Amino acid sequence: LLDQPLDHLDLESIESVIDGLEKYKGILIYTTHNKTLVNKTATMIIDLDTMTVTRDSLDEYINKK
Repeated sequence: LLDQPLDHLDLESIESVIDGLEKYKGILIYTTHNKTLVNKTATMIIDLDTMTVTRDSLDEYINKK
């Protein structure tokens, strides 16, 4: 469970965290405003505002809204 995992990190650290999360085989639950993190690591998006679940990428989901 991660809450804003990339906040206050430099670019090198951000890339390292994203790389590690991409390789992780378990379940991740996180909140973030970082679209790159979501597009590279998320396989499911749960929108709590609309109570919807999608397997689209974040970019696809935003375009459909």
